[in-house]
Amino acid sequence: MLTMLGDLERIGDLCLDLSEVWERKEELDLKFSEGTEKYLRTMTEKVDESFKNLNENLAKEYIHVDISRAQELEDQIDELLQEIRLSHLKSLEQKEDTVQNGLVYKDLYSVLERIGDHIYSVNKSLVDSVKS
Repeated sequence: MLTMLGDLERIGDLCLDLSEVWERKEELDLKFSEGTEKYLRTMTEKVDESFKNLNENLAKEYIHVDISRAQELEDQIDELLQEIRLSHLKSLEQKEDTVQNGLVYKDLYSVLERIGDHIYSVNKSLVDSVKS
């Protein structure tokens, strides 16, 4: 239970981090390419799906929680992260993006991925709590 609470608190902290990075983007008036925007939108949608799945699981009796969907979403987020990293490196190498844009972009997708990790950990804790 403490692990689950720690993960939930960390999700809140990461959401705050995400908003601060976005504020920095806005303050610096940074513009992302269409491809970058698409990747961020896709990552955000996957994390949102993970949140919805977590809410569904939290509403159930924990003995009825099946984390197969949570695992599937976590895997999709991890695969997307690898795709984003490769695309990001390519755009930096080809000078399609500024270093400042690249740093903010990296912060955004990294925080989103970490939120996904903690969401999965909460789901896992629900299942583990029944086994204890």
